[in-house]
Amino acid sequence: MGRFSVKSNGFTLAMVSKVAGEIRDLVAGKLVHCHGIKIGFVVDIVVSNSLISMYEKCGEFEAMKKVFDEMCERNVGS
Repeated sequence: MGRFSVKSNGFTLAMVSKVAGEIRDLVAGKLVHCHGIKIGFVVDIVVSNSLISMYEKCGEFEAMKKVFDEMCERNVGS
């Protein structure tokens, strides 16, 4: 995203992590997660839920649990 001067927000991070989960690309998913931490969007409930889903689809259950445990707010989708 940064290479093309596209500003990241909660929507873009959630969508990219969703795609990473759908194609089971753990490396891309971790990059999205790191970028979200860097710009402060992992506290966003939509982004967190998307990361949880991505980690689950990639079989990374410890990372999935860590994201869940660090969520400030949870909903039914969490």
